[in-house]
Amino acid sequence: MALYDGTFAQTSGLEQHRSVPRTVAAVLLLVASLAAIVFAVVNFADLVEHSRENAQDASRPRYQSLGGLGLLPIAIILLSIGAAIAAVSALVGSGTRNWTRSATGTRLRRRFEGYHALTPAQFEALHGAFTSGDPARYLPLPEQTRGGRGVVMIWTADADRVGFVGLTWGNTRRSTRNAPLIQLVGERFDALDLAVRRGLRQPWGADNAATDAGSSAAQNHEPAQAKPPAPEPVESASAPGERFELASNRLSGDGEEFIYPYSVDLSVDGSTWVVGVSEGVTFSAVGANLTVVDALSPTWIAHFSKAEGEWLVPYLRRIEGGESVEMSELVEHFERLHGRAPRTFGSRRTV
Repeated sequence: MALYDGTFAQTSGLEQHRSVPRTVAAVLLLVASLAAIVFAVVNFADLVEHSRENAQDASRPRYQSLGGLGLLPIAIILLSIGAAIAAVSALVGSGTRNWTRSATGTRLRRRFEGYHALTPAQFEALHGAFTSGDPARYLPLPEQTRGGRGVVMIWTADADRVGFVGLTWGNTRRSTRNAPLIQLVGERFDALDLAVRRGLRQPWGADNAATDAGSSAAQNHEPAQAKPPAPEPVESASAPGERFELASNRLSGDGEEFIYPYSVDLSVDGSTWVVGVSEGVTFSAVGANLTVVDALSPTWIAHFSKAEGEWLVPYLRRIEGGESVEMSELVEHFERLHGRAPRTFGSRRTV
């Protein structure tokens, strides 16, 4: 991740933590390297003699010549110094650290890094295609080329259904110029995840939904099953899983000039509450399904203000504290505020 560490450090909601297994491995490598250097220095004369004796038994003249020079201890020292430098670089730099999402602690997993021969115009177009979240626009990726100056990197926080796409111009850390980090959540993450698993080299077609179902079933060692039919419309306001749009800065914006939209919708099934947050329209639209705890985290709480839904926060804090809250309470509060019932969606809202 070195090429994008600077951008990650400036991205709200991401933080870096030291990896214990990587740190232990780097420390062991450093200790072994230093021990090898000390051993080679202390036993320098013996190693030179040992090298020359082995050279006499070598079958090839080249090995006899090199061994006769007694280079074994020097080779050990040089190789050990190189290993020690690598270990120190890993300990000081990012080699022993992981990037995680602050809200959940989920580690970002690097899924793809490719070097492509792109013109500046192609680079900008590819960044726009990934930003849209539409795999039909960013697939297939251009062929990879050794030394290509356009670098595509993809990381995923699988448990959170969040993906990150970074595009860099320049293949060395000193010369890199990072384009804005792209975040894909919810259904856009699902599409990205499937595209990565398929190798990012196939066009996006109509058969991807079936392929995704089969791939997921294969990973879980279960036979793929047909997608169940959509549920019939339910009139009851307390139908399990039905979503209510309870906040939006565009609730009364019909006929007015365009306002960049933010919205919040809620659903409950038994004691499980799901908070849906979304923003943008068409290709720029993004959204995520959150737990109540995540929705109240610093990463997301500002979204309620942008969606003019601050009145929802006290209810969510009551839910977080273990109090019993009914969806009907929120619907009644919405009706008092807006003089009408909230819009409803199915069990899964498409952002």
